[in-house]
Amino acid sequence: MESLRTAAPPTSADAGPYRPISALAVAALIVGVITALTLLGFGIAAAVTRRPFLNWFVLLMAFVALGVSIAAKVQIARSQGTRAGAKIAAAALFLSLILALGYLSYWFAMDFAIRKQSQEIAEKWMQFLVNDEPERAFRLTRDPGLQKSMSEDPDSIRRRFGSTDYGVFSRSDLPRLLHSWKNRMDLSFEGVHSWDVTPQGYKAELNFLLRFPEGLYPTRVTALGSDDPDTGNRVWQIVFQETGVRQQERQWTTLGKLIIELQHHTYKQLHDWQMKFVAAGAKAVEPLIRLEGKVPPDDVRSKIAEEIVQPGALNIIPGGPTRPLGYAQLIVTDNSVEITSVLEATLPSVGKELNTGLTQRVKGDALIKEMLRLAGPDWRQQPINTEQVAVLKPYQFELETVDINIRPSLPKPGPRTVTAEGPAALPPASP
Repeated sequence: MESLRTAAPPTSADAGPYRPISALAVAALIVGVITALTLLGFGIAAAVTRRPFLNWFVLLMAFVALGVSIAAKVQIARSQGTRAGAKIAAAALFLSLILALGYLSYWFAMDFAIRKQSQEIAEKWMQFLVNDEPERAFRLTRDPGLQKSMSEDPDSIRRRFGSTDYGVFSRSDLPRLLHSWKNRMDLSFEGVHSWDVTPQGYKAELNFLLRFPEGLYPTRVTALGSDDPDTGNRVWQIVFQETGVRQQERQWTTLGKLIIELQHHTYKQLHDWQMKFVAAGAKAVEPLIRLEGKVPPDDVRSKIAEEIVQPGALNIIPGGPTRPLGYAQLIVTDNSVEITSVLEATLPSVGKELNTGLTQRVKGDALIKEMLRLAGPDWRQQPINTEQVAVLKPYQFELETVDINIRPSLPKPGPRTVTAEGPAALPPASP
């Protein structure tokens, strides 16, 4: 009978000692699950809205879960069997590791794509300006939806936007600078300054360094990318209002300072020039008249000459004294220095408020020789001039009027655009 007797159940005294579950392991698993649910929710939202979910706090949560999981594993290993929860800690470690590395990889992939794409569009835009294709550069400043309906044909763009936004664009610093130094400039990409996700898309700020014979011009270009709802492709535009030369960081060579002082001198002498021009009379100014860059027929030229010397026909400060156009455009050719000021003409036979270019040639052998030398083949070797002295003062020179070019096809003169870097003011007076 004794053999049929069953063994008594073990008492609590016979069981192993109680081992509390590691609180760190539980906390790591909870943080990991919350992070996973957060990523899942925002991932679904990102897929629906086609917008990436990039948040440093979520990434921090994943790494916190990873750190707590590692701490739990270490705690359990050192507890000499007094702590339970090794499997929970292992699961939390695996989950947090997958989340942290996966989200970090996604972040780096997105960062690489945004930087690469924004650099490509910014360099393309700058190259259009370098190639003297301002119309195509202007096209890239339009909303991507509008870009689709725009032809790349320069004449078409000027006809459509010439009297509005393109006129403002063409008078801005970068188009003017790159036009002045078509074949004498170096352009280097200095990297992506920063990028961020905004309600409009992906906004990236990129740094470039432009070197001309007149000096160094650090430049910021802002690009905005968004996903096309029709194709899913990412499309970009240049945010021109947030693009421009970083005015406070410009550095000039001696040639650059000569140009600035000549621009200022040209601006100051416009009033005297106008008085002499009007006093000379129609017959004297008739040889100077150009219409769209060409000599018009004799009867047309005579009529324009008679009208342009009338009181009020020429406005030498379009935009008014408080909002002037800014710099006249100075171009150093292979054998001369010419400077063009934008005026405004109202002529009954042609039209009102017409864009008019006054081109003057600098006369002065010593000055011309020095400027041609500084802008010559060795222009890259010219150092930055940091001296606070007037460089134009030693030279004797005068301005000779070359022509008065009436340009009805160009937009009405108006104030230049104000970029994020601020408008370039008129050149300072010489010391």
